[in-house]
Parts: sequence; C-alpha cells; structure tokens
Amino acid sequence: WSFCKAKPPWDMKAAVLALLLPLLPLVPAAAVVCTAGVTPVRVQLHWTPQAQFAGYFAASSLGFWADECLDVSVVSGGPGFDPVEELTSGRAQFANVWAATALVGREKGKPVVVVSQHWQSSSLTCVALATSGITTPASFRGKTVGVWNMDGLKTEVRALAAKYGLSTADYNEELQPFSVSTLFDRTMDVISATTYNELALIYETINPSTGDLWTTNELNIFALKDYGLVIVEDGVAVTEEFLAANATLVRRFLRGLTRGWLACRDDPEQCVQLLPQPDDHQRWMMNEVNHMIWLIHNQPYGVPTVAAWNSTMALCRNVSVGAFLIGDPVYSSALHIDLQRGVDEELRDDGYDTYNVNYTYRAYTWCRKCGSTKATLCTLNSDDANDISGIIAMAVGIPVSACIVLVVTVTAVLLLFLMRARNRVHHLEAEMDQLSAANVVGAPAESAIRALRVLKRKRWLTGRDRAQLQRVIALIASNKLYKSDLLKQHLDEQRLDSDVDAFLVDLLVKQDQLGAEPDCGSSLTTTSPSSTMFQCDAEDISVRLQPRDGSAHYSAWDFNLFDLLANEDDSPFSPLELLGVALLEDFGLTTHFQMNMQVLCNFLRNLSEGYNATNSYHNALHAADVAQAMGVLLHQCQMVFTPLELLTAIVAALCHDYAHLGVNNNFLSSTMHKLGLRYNFISPLENMHASEALQMLLRPENNFLVTLGKDEYLEFHQSVAQLILATDMTRHIEFTGQFTAKLAAGKRFHSYNKHDNLLLLQMMLKFADLSNPSRRWTVCREWSNRVMEEFYLQGDRERAARIPVSPGMDRNTTDWPKCQVTFIKFVVRPFADLLSRAVNLEPLHVLENLDGNFAQWAAATTGLSSVREGTAKVTPR
Repeated sequence: WSFCKAKPPWDMKAAVLALLLPLLPLVPAAAVVCTAGVTPVRVQLHWTPQAQFAGYFAASSLGFWADECLDVSVVSGGPGFDPVEELTSGRAQFANVWAATALVGREKGKPVVVVSQHWQSSSLTCVALATSGITTPASFRGKTVGVWNMDGLKTEVRALAAKYGLSTADYNEELQPFSVSTLFDRTMDVISATTYNELALIYETINPSTGDLWTTNELNIFALKDYGLVIVEDGVAVTEEFLAANATLVRRFLRGLTRGWLACRDDPEQCVQLLPQPDDHQRWMMNEVNHMIWLIHNQPYGVPTVAAWNSTMALCRNVSVGAFLIGDPVYSSALHIDLQRGVDEELRDDGYDTYNVNYTYRAYTWCRKCGSTKATLCTLNSDDANDISGIIAMAVGIPVSACIVLVVTVTAVLLLFLMRARNRVHHLEAEMDQLSAANVVGAPAESAIRALRVLKRKRWLTGRDRAQLQRVIALIASNKLYKSDLLKQHLDEQRLDSDVDAFLVDLLVKQDQLGAEPDCGSSLTTTSPSSTMFQCDAEDISVRLQPRDGSAHYSAWDFNLFDLLANEDDSPFSPLELLGVALLEDFGLTTHFQMNMQVLCNFLRNLSEGYNATNSYHNALHAADVAQAMGVLLHQCQMVFTPLELLTAIVAALCHDYAHLGVNNNFLSSTMHKLGLRYNFISPLENMHASEALQMLLRPENNFLVTLGKDEYLEFHQSVAQLILATDMTRHIEFTGQFTAKLAAGKRFHSYNKHDNLLLLQMMLKFADLSNPSRRWTVCREWSNRVMEEFYLQGDRERAARIPVSPGMDRNTTDWPKCQVTFIKFVVRPFADLLSRAVNLEPLHVLENLDGNFAQWAAATTGLSSVREGTAKVTPR
C-alpha cells in the first residue's frame, strides 16, 4: 500500500481519502521488512486486562506494532501494583499510568514523563446512597470516604473535597476494596467509582428494597467534571533516560498504539472480542473509555488541551499526597508530546481520523429480565459489529499490483457519485426540515407518511425501493402495523397446507364476520351465582394445597392441578377457591388491602359457581390453572409491580373466562348471537367475562375490596377489564407487536411505569392462558383432550345449524396432533421466546417442555389414539 499513497495534485485530497478509507480493509498491506530486526519491549498496565486498555490489545493482536517492527509484551497489573516502579527499575519500557500518578512519581524523585495523554478528562466519581443525606461534597464532613490505595486516585478524591474547603482531617479517609460492596453494606458512606467500571457494577446490582437494578435516582453521584475539576487520567509514560536514548522507538510504539485506539473507536465490538471476558460489562467500559479518549472534537489524539493539563497540575499542586506536596518544578518537564503530535500528523496524512472529526458518544443503560439477577445492556446490539467484522474478514485476496488501477478507477467513479449524492442529501435534508417545521402539531403517523413520500420521490431509488416504501405508507395509513392481516402474508410465505392455514387464520384472524343465520346459540346462558355466605379459613386452605406424594407445590410451574381433583370429594373448596385465597395470601395482598376473608371466600365461591361446569375446557378448573400460572410468572418479577397491579393480575386471571359459553367469538358472529349484538361483535366473550365478573364482585356480600378508594378502585376495575380483553386471540399479533416494539426501544419495567407494566401483565396473562403446551406432558395431554372435546362440540352445533364447521372443530376430519404442532410452532413457542426477553422463564423449564411436547405431537400426527394414551416414542419432561 505504501507506493499507492502519493498525494493527489488537486485540492480535493480530503475527499479522495474519505472515499478510499472504506477500501483499506480490502487491500492487503505490503509486507513489512524489518531490516534491523524486531525490537522486544514491555508495556506495563496498571490494572488487569479489560477494555480500559483495549487499544493496547488491539495494537498487538491486529498487527499494528508488528508493522513498526516491535514485539510488544503487554503485562497485566493489579492491586498494589506500581507501574512507575516498573519503569524506573527497567522491567518495563512503557507504562499506562494516570497523569496524577506520574506527577506524584516525579515528586518522589522518579524521573518519568508522559509521552501520550490519551484520556482527556476524569472518569472518577464519588457515590453515596440517596438516602444517606449526603447531597454535596461538603456533606463529606464527618463521613467515611473510601479511596483506593493509588496515589493518583487519592489525589482526585482529595481535590473534590478541597473544593469545599475539606482536608483529610475533616472526614475519615479509608482504603476501600476494589468493589462496590462497602456502599451497599453501609460500611462506607461514600465510595470512589469510575464511570467505566465501578459505576457500571453499581448499575448491574439489584437493589433489595426495590427488587430492580439500582438507578441514578437512588444514588447521589459526584463526578469531578460536574464540579469544574478537570484531571486527565490514562496516558503513556516512559523514563526521561529511555526517551532521550530511544526517541525513534517511542515514536514507533506510539504509532502502533494510536492505530489500536483508532480501531477501538471505529469498531468497539472488535476490541471487546480481543479481551479475556468479552461481556456487556466490557462493552459498557469500551464505550466509556472511548468517550474519555475522543471527548473533544478536532483535538489530536493523545494531546491534552493546555487548559486540561494546567487544571490537572493546579489541582495536584494544591493537594497533599502522603508526605509529599506536588510542586511547580514537575510541570515544565512532565509532559513530552511532540512525538505524539508527529504521529497524529503522519497518520492523518495516511487517511486516519486522528483529529477526531466523526466520533459520536452513545449513552447506554442497563436492564434485566424479571426473575434474573443478571443485568444486560438494553440498547447495544453487538451482533451488528460482529456481522460487519465477518464481512470485512472475508474480503481478501486483492493483489497489491492492482492497487493503482483500483485507486484511480474507484476514485473517479465514487468521487462523482459522492458529489451528486451530497447535493441530493442536502436537498432531502432541507425538505425534511420543512416537514418538521410545518407539522409541529400534526399526528406522528402523518409526519411519518409525509416524510416517506418525500423519500419515495427521490430519483436515486429503485423501483423495488419505491414499492417497499409505498407498502410501509399503506400500512401506516391503514393503522395495521400490529394487525393480523400481517399473519396472512406470513402464512402464505410458509406455504402451509390448507387445513393448518385455515386453523391459524380462524384462531388469530377471523372476527366480525357476520352471517345471516338464526341465533341457534340463544339457549346458551350464564349461571347466576349464589348469594349465600360460607365460612373459610386461610390456614385450612394452605394445608389443603400442600403437595402430596412428591407432587409439585402450587408455586411451581410443574404443579399438576388435576391432583386437586383427586381430593375434591374431601374438600369443601373448589381448586379456584383454594388457589384464589392462596395467591392473594402469598403476595401479602389480603393484609395490604385489609380484606375480609369471609367476603373474599364468598366472592371466590360465587365466581367458581358462575363458570359453566358443562364446558369441558372453559370452566372454573381452567380459570384456576391460569391463575396458578399467572402466580408463578408474577413471582419471577414480583418487585416490578405495585400491590394494586399484583391484585389486578390475580383477579383478572381468576375472572378471565367467567361464564364462558363454550363457543368462540367467531361462532357468536356467525350465528348473530345476542351476546355478540350486545358488544357489537367486538371481543364479545371477553367483554362479557369482565363485565359480569366485576358486577358480581360489587355485590355487598362479594365486595372484598371495600377498603379501596374511588380512584384506586377505578384503576383496578379498568385494568382488570383491559387484561381480560387482551386474551382475545384475534388481538394476539397486535399485543405481541407492541411488546416487541417496547423491547426494541430498550424499555425497562418499573413499579412507577403503569402503562408499560399493564402491557407486561397483559402479555403474562395471555401466556398463562396459552400455557397448557408448556406444562409437563401428562398435564399438557389432559388439557388438550378437554379443549378438543369443546371444539368438537362447537363443530357439532355448527353442523346442526347448517353453517360451515370451523377449522379444527370437525370431529370427523380434524388431525388434532397436527393442530397442536401448528399451535406450538406458530403461536406458543414464538410467544414464549418473546416473553422470555422480559421475564426469566429458564428456571420454569417452559421452553424445554414446549420442545418435548412438540416432539410428542409431531410423532403422533399419524396416530391420534396413541397420543391420547401417551404412548408416543419421544419422552419430554
């Protein structure tokens, strides 16, 4: 490549370099010939391998130091390790040190100098709990403040305290461990924390009082830079003697290291992957370290501003460090950056952005799944970086001899394209600005459509591009972003057989298809509940729910509800009553809301009796099953929800199919049933479940929520209704689409975000309602037999009414195992995968059960009877 870098004779050198820079990975570099041999050197880090030193690992692993004929050994540091001592002893030729550490070392008589200062600001913060009453650094007085046993770090904490007139005599300075534990166990009032490491450790930790990750609202963070204190930190140091004798070697070392940090700025994920533990903590650190290095635009790499260095010097000069006092003599000779300046100019001429023109900082946040103790970066997708790296890695094999032809040809073509594209982009930006200014009060959808129409008019779009844009415009205009006609396209693409296609469409899509048939379902009526009071005891109920013969507890996903039926003759309580009381007790809601237990039990008795016992599936046992599943899911993320939200979720689960008619909404539409007419054929069953159950609850003998205020009850009532309405399967894609969008936007669920929490609860109830295929095989099979019989009875009614029999409901033709395979593959398993991104399902064996049951049904698609008997070959949990 070296013979291809002749400078162009026209004034557009920068443009040409900008065009050619993306091609650099495609052109192999000319082999470096080290005529004088390879020079071995050691660089000493002041801590263990992590993204703080990623540029060093990149320079080594990517061959940048090898290009300089250097064999560099990167040596790890650690607690109590003094990199300055390694330099002066001759064990290392280079060291990564904080500027304050180098200055302290010079004051102690160690002749070290900084030859590159790549961090441009301070990363140090002091952190206290928000409940500690420490609101400013002035509040440090009389408190215990943690510092690390490193001169440079002590200097920064003392500088912050000194700004408020405090010295170490005014507060208790103690050495803190290299962790954040002393903050949480209250053994220290204030701890030291860097933005790139310890602060992230705090954000990754669960606050036991909230059950969620610590947030900035729960902390008081005192960052030096927020108080006008600028102390530059990481840089490269050598001894004065080594620099004087090896200036050329130092220049080569800095050139390789500079390229390493440039690579980490432009492809941070690549550098994270070079580390021993490339996880999200290192991704956070890499992002923050890049921010420290590339903080100032148009500032050469490794060169601190005069103001920043003077500030560092002034703060160090006025803060005592042990028995030493930083004095003026160290300033004039501590910084030697002429070599780094030369490297920056040289690399800039080669097309590298050493003056930091294009870097943009991105602020990330932490999140976690409910029930999981592990925090992850919500908004960082490292797969993108990996994919790009893989593409570049494959682009090899261009001979060096083609370099000149490549440069000339590509330059001519791309330069013309760039000039034309630039004009078009400027014109497009102007149009977008006009749209923004003209649509201040318009709807977001209107703004999006107008912007897309502007794009569609661009001549440089292909016909296919315009067609795709038109499809997007049509979707936005029709309000079908989350609607189920998207499923039809998916089904077409899958090329399923007609029976399976019809089954899914009938399940997820069909609605409001009104027929002219008579109301053959008019005899379907609900059961009037009893108003008789009866006695119940929470302890008695708890005893009756204790597992027997090694069966699972009701708080476990593997709980077998049918075990309760075996003992039903000995119990005065139905499974719904037992689980209703137990769940409300478990979550502390009976105490929190001061419930009258006799009234609660009366409500549950009437609720249980209000379910249609003649339904083989949609009965009180199914309601109890869904409530038990909902309880398990709520335990996975209990601390996310308020007590009222927990109450809402449990009551909605218990009531979600109240007074079910044993037929689906499509049947009500096809027969013009009076219930469909009552609710205008919009989720008539779900509207009825919510309305009838909540009206029954308000009867004096059933109202166990008399302690709720009016506003609190209205919120409860509306939320229960919205949860139940979400169980309408024709809205399944709408809700999963909204939830997917929330997750893609990096949403976190908190006890103070009611809107997002309602969506999460809706998703949890929907999954609990569909959870039968995710249970153990014996339980899954029993529920499947029950729902199959109810479907077949609806098919019998449809046949008797001379209307088309719904797909999957004809007992004469339906391949039931195939329906189950389809249901798991296209509905339940994708839904479980989606929910698992927010709720930790791994301990529940949900996905394991789904896969095992799927295999059972798939093995039985040619033999329905064998599945009913449980004799299929594959054995799931």
